[in-house]
Amino acid sequence: MKIGKWFYGMGVGLLLVVPVSAEEVYTLDPVVVTATRTEVQVSEVASSVTVITGDEIRAMNAQSLNEVLIDAVGVNVVDRGTAGSQSSLSIRGSEAAQVLVLLDGVRLNSAQNGQFNPANLPVSLGQIERIEILRGSASALYGSNAMAGVVQIITRRPKEAVGGSLGLYESRNQTRGGSGSISGTAGAVDFRLGGGRDFSHGYRDNSDMEANRLDGQLGIMLAEKHRLEFQAFVLDKENGAPGTRTSPQPEDRQQDDQLLLSARLLSTLGESLLNTRVGYNRRLSRFDDPNFWMGAKKSRHELKTGVLETQWEKNVGIHQLVFGGDYYYDDLDSSENGQRHQQRGAVFGLYRVEPMEGVQLLAGLRWDDHSDFDGEASPRVGASYTFKDGTRLRAGVGKAFRAPTLNDRFWPDDGFTVGNPNLTPETAWEYEVGAERSFDGKGRIGVALFRRDVKDLIEWAPGSGGKWSPSNVGQARILGVEVDSLWHLYSRVTLGGNYTYLHPQDRDDDSYLQDRAKHEASGYVDVEFLPDWFVRFNGRVYHFYREANRLQNIVHVYDLALRHRFRCSKMTEGELAVGVKNLFDAEYELKTGYPMPPASPFIRLSMTF
Repeated sequence: MKIGKWFYGMGVGLLLVVPVSAEEVYTLDPVVVTATRTEVQVSEVASSVTVITGDEIRAMNAQSLNEVLIDAVGVNVVDRGTAGSQSSLSIRGSEAAQVLVLLDGVRLNSAQNGQFNPANLPVSLGQIERIEILRGSASALYGSNAMAGVVQIITRRPKEAVGGSLGLYESRNQTRGGSGSISGTAGAVDFRLGGGRDFSHGYRDNSDMEANRLDGQLGIMLAEKHRLEFQAFVLDKENGAPGTRTSPQPEDRQQDDQLLLSARLLSTLGESLLNTRVGYNRRLSRFDDPNFWMGAKKSRHELKTGVLETQWEKNVGIHQLVFGGDYYYDDLDSSENGQRHQQRGAVFGLYRVEPMEGVQLLAGLRWDDHSDFDGEASPRVGASYTFKDGTRLRAGVGKAFRAPTLNDRFWPDDGFTVGNPNLTPETAWEYEVGAERSFDGKGRIGVALFRRDVKDLIEWAPGSGGKWSPSNVGQARILGVEVDSLWHLYSRVTLGGNYTYLHPQDRDDDSYLQDRAKHEASGYVDVEFLPDWFVRFNGRVYHFYREANRLQNIVHVYDLALRHRFRCSKMTEGELAVGVKNLFDAEYELKTGYPMPPASPFIRLSMTF
C-alpha cells in the first residue's frame, strides 16, 4: 500500500506524462496533425494532445498497441488479457465507441459496433512513426465516434536511401513475433514495404493467437506540386476466446481478416494545399461457439466501407482556414444483422487566428448527415495564451455526438434481444481548461480539468415482453483531472509519469460507470548508467470504483528492463533488450472477469540498416 500511495503522490505532484526514452534528444514542441487536421506545433493547439514517438515505443518494449497506450495520460485500456482478444480504448471515462481511431487519417472504427479492437491493428509496431492522442471533444473535425477524443497512428515515411528494419521478440508461453521493412526513394518514386507475424501459445486454456500483417506505401511526385500516394494494409488473425475466469469458454474461436486500401492526391496550389483521398476497407470476422446453450453457433460478418474525403487548407498571415467534407458508404452482410446499407456525409470548417503574440483562437463547425436519421451539428471553440516565461493557459468547449451502430439498430429478434431502428445519436458537451509550463528543455508539467455531460446515451435494458433492447435513455456526467510531467536530469536520467482522477457518474441512478479507475497513475525512470546501456523501471497503479465481481479494486503493476544500443557497421545499428513485465507477478484485471498475464520475462532485438 505504501508503494501505491507513493505513486499517487508522484502523480499529483511531479512526474506525470507519456514515457520518453533517455537517449532521445527531447523535442520541446513537436508537430501534430490530429488536433486541427493540419501540421501545427503543440504550443499552438488549444486542446490536450499527447505524442508517442517510435523511439518511445521501442523504449517501452511494447509488443502490442495496448502496451503502448496503457501509460498514456487520460487513456484507459480495457484489456481482456490474452493476446489477440477483444479489447477497447477509453478516453476520459468514455465508452469504446466514443473514441475514434485513425491510421494515417483513415478511420478504423467499425460501423457495425462503433469500436476498434487494438489487437486488430493492421500494421506492426515497428512501422509506426508516432501516435497522436487528442483528448476531448473532436466531433467538430471528425464527426461520429470522436465524442471523447481521437487516437491517430502515423506510419513511417520512406527513407531517402534504400534501408530497412528488423525486429524480433520472445516472451513467456511461446509468445514470439517478428517484423521487418524496407523502404527507399528512386527519383520521383518512393516506397515502403513491411510485414510481421505474432504468435502466442497463451497463458490460459484456449488463449492461443496467430496474426500476420502486411503493409505497403508507394509515393509518386507527378509534378513539382503534386504527389500521389497509395497505401495498403492486410491483417489475417485467429485467436481463442477463453471467456471469463468464472465462465470459461474452452473451444470458442475468433478470426479476423482485413484489407485496407487508400489513394491520396496532395496538390499545392499557391499558398493552399488540397488533400483528396479515396479508400476501401473490407473487414471479415468469424466467431465459432460450439458450446452455445442453444446448439453450436457460427457467426460471420463482412463489412465493406467506401470513402471519399477532401480537404483544403490555406494560411494567410495570422489566419488559417480549413474546409473539407467526406462521404462514406457501408455495406454489411451479417449472419445476425442480415444485409444492411447506410450512407454518411459531412462538411466541416476550421478557422485559427493569432491576433497578437502568444494568443491563439480557434473556431470549428461540422455538419454530419446520415441516410437513416437526422443530421448533427458539432461546434467547437478554443483559446490559448502563452506567457513569455513559457507558461501556457488554454480553454475550450465543444459539442460532440456518436451515431447508433448497425448492431444497435438491427440486432435480430432472437426471443431475448432485439435492435431498435428508431435510435437517435448520443450527444455531449465537453468543457476543458488547462495549463502547461516548460523549463528550458529540461522538462515540462501540465494539468487539465474537464467535464463532459452526455445525454441520449444508448443503453440496453429489458422492455415490454422482457426482451432486451437499446433506447436513448441514459445520461452521464464525467468529471476529471489530468496531470502529466517529464524531466531530464543530469543528461542521463529521464523521469516521467502521469496521474488521472476520474468521476464517471450515471446521472439516472448515481452509480459509477464500470471498468473505470477513480485514480490511475503511472511513472518511470530511465537511466543511462553506462554509454549506450540503459535500465528502465516503470509502474502503474489503478484504484477502480468498487465492483462486486472484480478480483482487486487496487492494482499495482511494475516492469523492469535492461537495453543496450550497439553499432554493427557504419550503416547498421541495433538495440537488444531483456526484462520482465509484471515483475512481481500481480494477479489483476483491467476488464472485470478477465485475468491479465502473469510475470513474463522477455528478450527483444531490433535492427536498422
